[in-house]
Amino acid sequence: MAMLVNSPPTNNTTYLDIGIQFGAGVDYRLTRELNLGLDCRYIYNLVRPGASWLTTGAYIGFNF
Repeated sequence: MAMLVNSPPTNNTTYLDIGIQFGAGVDYRLTRELNLGLDCRYIYNLVRPGASWLTTGAYIGFNF
């Protein structure tokens, strides 16, 4: 479940929407201390389907 905040917010609580988040990612262990990863997420807004979006990103993880 995703709690989505519409922008710009107003003074009432109607700017909050409910959504569903789907995601996938891969992690690659580069060394014993470092991971590299890719992440992709699709957020579907249940109240306003036109306000859904896709995000992607890369990251570096530090193992300790």
